[in-house]
Amino acid sequence: SKEQELLLDDENENLDGASFQEHSEHMQCGSEMRNCKDVKEICPHCKSGIYEMEILGEKTKAFCDLTTDGGGWLQITNIKFDDASKVNSIYTNHIAQPSSIADLQNAPNSQFMLDPLALQSLFNDEGYSELRIKCYKSWHGRTLDVVLYGEKIHKYVNSEAFTVGGCDAVRFLPGDNSSMFLSPCADYRIGTGDYLFYQFPLWIWGNGHVTILKSTARYECDDVSSEINHDIQQRYLGYWYFYIR
Repeated sequence: SKEQELLLDDENENLDGASFQEHSEHMQCGSEMRNCKDVKEICPHCKSGIYEMEILGEKTKAFCDLTTDGGGWLQITNIKFDDASKVNSIYTNHIAQPSSIADLQNAPNSQFMLDPLALQSLFNDEGYSELRIKCYKSWHGRTLDVVLYGEKIHKYVNSEAFTVGGCDAVRFLPGDNSSMFLSPCADYRIGTGDYLFYQFPLWIWGNGHVTILKSTARYECDDVSSEINHDIQQRYLGYWYFYIR
């Protein structure tokens, strides 16, 4: 089916890795990689894949997207609902129990969500400043692929008051065909004022939302649950990928 092809294509994109050891000659003696941007700078022609680096003082392996929008993206979330009967178990085992920095290498191949407190430290202590959201829903067939950046995303990560207006904080990538793209940027809202990361990083009042929220069964990507005239279970099917840079 078209839905399966889209999911498979995106999965193959994530798994397209190459061994950094092949490019070790590009590294300076004693240098340490701290993020995926370092990987891209040290080896501009490396492929997306798993790389070892030091994050928050901890040596770990993580997936780097080295091609999209200039590359240098660290994957922090991979939530995929392809079976409506498994939605609740995925929430219980992965979303409600997020993973640590040490487990980042699992992000491209399994259900994964980084602990929001670790994410907060990455923005405040490691210099991250951009959040990329890529999600897809099978019921409407649209892909949202957007980058949030600047002061407003920092406010969101640090649970400060939500902001209205995204003309200076939101940009859509070439693969995006979302309905949110068609809305005036002045209508974009970032966050809700509470530290509920993965819940409403980007939304429009009464229109498209991005959120993963169990309490009211809202798993939204460029849609709003109340507007969906669709099978209540099938409407959840899709994926949510989050990256930071």
